[in-house]
Amino acid sequence: MSKWGYGSFPESNVPYWDHGETLPSDYAINVNKYLGYLKKYFPNSEGSILLNSITYDPEDENWENGDYVSLVPYTMGLNPDLVDSVGIQGFPWVSKASSKNRKLFDAQDFLSTSFIIESAKLLRTKDIWINTGTFSRKYTDSSIDEVRIGLDQRKTLLDDILVEVFKAEEDGYRIWVNLFAEDKSETTEATDWSYLESEGGKVIFKEFVQQLNDNEVELALFDIRKD
Repeated sequence: MSKWGYGSFPESNVPYWDHGETLPSDYAINVNKYLGYLKKYFPNSEGSILLNSITYDPEDENWENGDYVSLVPYTMGLNPDLVDSVGIQGFPWVSKASSKNRKLFDAQDFLSTSFIIESAKLLRTKDIWINTGTFSRKYTDSSIDEVRIGLDQRKTLLDDILVEVFKAEEDGYRIWVNLFAEDKSETTEATDWSYLESEGGKVIFKEFVQQLNDNEVELALFDIRKD
């Protein structure tokens, strides 16, 4: 089992899910049923949830018009006895180079921990995990659309993420971070999240890890093994 327990219906408030005909309260109904069966047959298992920090409509396929709203409509019906930890996901975003320049580079916006803390209090848990990352290249499947992020900008993003992490820790929560670190530029995601493919990336990654370690925040990487 992972450090964060078994999650169900992750990121239900993003466009991946065709939830146009459902209500946020339906999420709790499904999770309660799923985790209820999990704990019935595996009593020592831990249940978890993961929601995005920004809520999107199902038809917003380019993730351009999210709303900064409370996650409580999704979590208020959850059974606290089934949920051992709560997770929040948030990533920086930028529009395609061929379109009007828009970006979401402030971690206070794309990874506001205040929303998940609100739900953690509701569910009476002190365990929060954070799913995040920064990219060096995006829209790599098109030379017209591709956007590249400089090393200094990427370091600033990591520093801002740390601010949100430590803010939640200072409020008395046990925090774990899951960092995207895979080069997915050759996949349909067309985004390079990796750090270890360049010397500069290694430096800012090491600094990020060191600060987490100094503050006793555990880290996991989302990456593939390279032989």
